[in-house]
Amino acid sequence: MFRHKVNDVYEVNYLGGTIRTTGNHSVFVRTQGGVKPKIVSGLVPGDCLIDIPYVANRTNNLREIRAHNFDNEFNLELSVYDPVFANSEVSQRAYDYAIANQYTMSQSDISQELSVSQTTISKWQRTMQMPRILSKLYFKHSLPEKVLITPVLMRLMGYYAAEGYSRKEVDFCFNIKETEKVNDVKNLMKNIFGVSVDREIIRGNAINVIFYSKPLAKFFEIHCGKGSYKKHIPEFLFEAPKDYFTEFFRGYFNGDGHKDKRGRLEITSVSKQIIMELNWLSRMHGFKSYVHSFTTREGRVINGGKPLHASVAWRLGFGKTQNPLEKTLGKASIKRPVVRSVKKIPYSGYVYDFCGCDNEAFFGGVTPLLLHNTNRPDVLDPALLRPGRFDRRVTLDLPDRKDREAILTVHSTEKPFAEDVNLQVIAERTSGFSGADLYSLMNEGAILAARENRTKVSQYDLIRSIEKVMLGPERRSHILSKKEKEITAYHEAGHAVVASILPYADPVHKISIISRGRALGYVLHLPFEDRKLQSKKEFLDDIAVSLGGYVTEKMLFNDLTTGPSNDLQVSTALARDMVTKYGMSDMLGPVALEGQGGKVLFGRGVEEKEYSEKVGADIDAEVSRIMREAHDKAEKVIAENKPLLDAIAKRLIETETIERAEFENILIANGVTPKKKLDIEHQV
Repeated sequence: MFRHKVNDVYEVNYLGGTIRTTGNHSVFVRTQGGVKPKIVSGLVPGDCLIDIPYVANRTNNLREIRAHNFDNEFNLELSVYDPVFANSEVSQRAYDYAIANQYTMSQSDISQELSVSQTTISKWQRTMQMPRILSKLYFKHSLPEKVLITPVLMRLMGYYAAEGYSRKEVDFCFNIKETEKVNDVKNLMKNIFGVSVDREIIRGNAINVIFYSKPLAKFFEIHCGKGSYKKHIPEFLFEAPKDYFTEFFRGYFNGDGHKDKRGRLEITSVSKQIIMELNWLSRMHGFKSYVHSFTTREGRVINGGKPLHASVAWRLGFGKTQNPLEKTLGKASIKRPVVRSVKKIPYSGYVYDFCGCDNEAFFGGVTPLLLHNTNRPDVLDPALLRPGRFDRRVTLDLPDRKDREAILTVHSTEKPFAEDVNLQVIAERTSGFSGADLYSLMNEGAILAARENRTKVSQYDLIRSIEKVMLGPERRSHILSKKEKEITAYHEAGHAVVASILPYADPVHKISIISRGRALGYVLHLPFEDRKLQSKKEFLDDIAVSLGGYVTEKMLFNDLTTGPSNDLQVSTALARDMVTKYGMSDMLGPVALEGQGGKVLFGRGVEEKEYSEKVGADIDAEVSRIMREAHDKAEKVIAENKPLLDAIAKRLIETETIERAEFENILIANGVTPKKKLDIEHQV
């Protein structure tokens, strides 16, 4: 990101919304020569921007509708009970501790350790009961452990998003005349979850259909939100095929939609988020929609309740031929996003530009406009390099372990910590973190503790925060199918096995198949001490570790997935750096053939290659050789340690996460000695 201060920005008002940007950015526009980028400062009223669905007029007088391509292979399950048990980690750890120490500690000592009565500990250990927050026996209804995501489940979630409430129960509210919709909800709840209506309440013209089930209330809350103003669509709906979207829309429309005499559809909500999300999804699936807002009347009374305050509501509409629920013939009443006005307005503040992006085009705005990123370093005005701006560059080294521990201490002064917090361990696990990263880590730890209603930050909170800062938040809603979970578990186990066997690879600290960011799983392997130098042997072992997942998938499943794509990119780039930058090729010798990998400098254009085509071919051959040898090395390790691979993968499928202590026990049980700090120092 390139952050800089500006004195003005451009406000572009077009049919469908408004965007603000700096004048040296570009957007895509329609021209007689096709779709082309145009600088914002050069836009004029009448220019036609590009949105989706994109309607292209072909030479045969037929219209081509271009939208997003969704993968029709969609097979996911959702856990029904996980949401209600999501905040029970403290109780789960206490219960596990009591069971694990049943034969090594007295019940009295355990009760004092956990601040729980000895009678309770006795009942836990005799399996007479377990913590209420962990038990399913206290719930009225018996529910399935998991449900398959289907179009009919999406219709039920649509009903909930429009007319549902979740507290300790799930409550759907309809007009008393809407018997068909009431019966539809009853049948869906019965067929999907196996529950029947517990109570129906009629007040005036309204009927409330109530299911007393806290797990289902939490289930709908986690996937669709709670409260009228905070409703949203399920996250996975952005990846689901068209029929899943249309059924969700059908349920929402049945609950809070309207069709006028001209055949136009409109749905309404006080939640801006769900309207904007449905607007994006509609367009991604090829339906042109529009959004507008209005203010509700002050003093409205619903069902004899209290007078309501005025509030802003949002409406999503579709023309007759853009109906997502039924195909309607006729001339498409589609309006293009034509620029109405372009104004240069004062702005005193900072803006953020993308620099060196892989993709120059991206969608943005209230409706998906196709925008263009031209503010890359190689096209920035050279005047930016004038004295006093970017001609002076200060390099700050990343803090080492002792520095990180000192920084963590500074950021911990005003935070209440539990007795188990050890900042030295946190410093060891945060190799490569900057001061800002460490600050974020400490804040995230405090947030996690607060969300779980704890007054002190524990070591467990800080460990989880490391992963959040490194990899992003957990994506609990990103549910893997049974087959995908098995493949992911073996993939990550492959990385861990190779890292544990090869002598110059970093030791494994944690393995997980819980999705974070874009990663379906990850292996956290870090050095015990910070390194200023890295050897050729370490590079070669690192590449083999990166290929551990790829090799495992190919050997065990006789197939390959898209999972190892990032591993291949990282390892290939490292192999190329060994050849072209570090002189680690026996064939090419000690020659630096590239500088910074062809990267650009502000206002200077792209570096050119300083070697011949023949040398380029030799580089490619050497990179391929390094990758093949690393592949063979990883393959040999996996083949010779198949029992260890199976043990790790099966434990991952069962628990989803393996911490360092448990992982070392698995290694010892399979005849492998875990790496220790002394071993690493001896190798160096």
